[in-house]
Amino acid sequence: MRPFAARLSWVVLAALLVAVAFALPSAAFVQDESNALTPAQPVAERGGGTDSGVYAPPLAGPGGTIAGTFEDAEASGPSGYYVATVDAQGKRSFFKGLTDATGRFRFVVPADAVALDVFRHFDAKRRPDTGSHCVIDGSPLAHVGGTTPFGRLPAKGPAIVAAIASYQRGKALVLQTRGIDPSDAALALDGDDARVVTLAASALSVVGRVAQDAPLGHRAVSVRSSTGTTNDAPADIVDVTTTTSGAHETGAVQTVTLNVVGLSRGDAAVARFHVGGNLQLENGGTDTTVPVENGVATIRVRGVQAGESLVQWTLVVTLANEVVAQETEPPATPKPKPTPAPTKGAIARTTPEPKETPKTPPAAGSEYVSCTYKVVDGYMQPTQGFWQDDKAFPSPNVLMRFQ
Repeated sequence: MRPFAARLSWVVLAALLVAVAFALPSAAFVQDESNALTPAQPVAERGGGTDSGVYAPPLAGPGGTIAGTFEDAEASGPSGYYVATVDAQGKRSFFKGLTDATGRFRFVVPADAVALDVFRHFDAKRRPDTGSHCVIDGSPLAHVGGTTPFGRLPAKGPAIVAAIASYQRGKALVLQTRGIDPSDAALALDGDDARVVTLAASALSVVGRVAQDAPLGHRAVSVRSSTGTTNDAPADIVDVTTTTSGAHETGAVQTVTLNVVGLSRGDAAVARFHVGGNLQLENGGTDTTVPVENGVATIRVRGVQAGESLVQWTLVVTLANEVVAQETEPPATPKPKPTPAPTKGAIARTTPEPKETPKTPPAAGSEYVSCTYKVVDGYMQPTQGFWQDDKAFPSPNVLMRFQ
């Protein structure tokens, strides 16, 4: 066996995203005539292929309003950005906008768009960088991938219609909603917006980030805006880390351990592992699902040849005894009879069985959907921006080099 001759592992931290002063959860997304979208053409710029720190909602309705954020520690004052739209015939159009002084933007979805991307730059060949993607679909079947729809909802008013059962501190928080005013939408944990940042919103979805110091354990996520406050979406706030141990030699077996802190009593979790590059599971194969027991899930892997290797994980949490919606419709006015009409109370959800059909939403649980990292020594940036089609990034990933 030849020695394992490089760094054992790296932790890819979403903390690389720098929190800046504009990221206040209660701040409104400001827009006036000076930063409305105007038609644009591709130009040769300094784009590098991927724009990180770009946040737009994953779902919006036709003609709806989109609010979002550009995070850039080096920027000061308003900055320009682009929007690329695609219509039902595949025609692509480009627009240019201007953020406010805090990096926030807001615009109305251009006519005929069925999807759009928000980004900062074109590259030298006039190709748009990969930024943040939004699907334009107001139909009842529209669904934010990775979220689980609630069985019953408030009868009227704003609501969270689908959510994820756990969110990691310092990572993305994603909700599918209805009736939200994106111009002043603010996320909250247990009614407090001090531990969660609102980064993007439309009437149909909201994106935020859980603060690094948010309290762990079972929490209630909600959204408030000028249209009112939504129902609570229950979720576990967790921390997740990985470690490796074992002989650092090609052909030797190493143990990868996933540590989860913050799962509430009675909540179940599994970790779905994928190994790639030059790694295989100890008994062969590349994929396995392991229960999280006492906050720990482990796999054993083997480096089968020289070169880079990769371990990715997805955490799936199922909440116990959920109460997911509080009926907000007032009780019916009693008729002049001795017995008044009953009032309505909390509605409990029974976790549905997983189903894999094209139009059936995902099974209950929370998924940290992994992005793909280029397996090159020293290259630690995702091939997509922090917020695009992926619903959250399950860092840390474990990268290893075998020789």
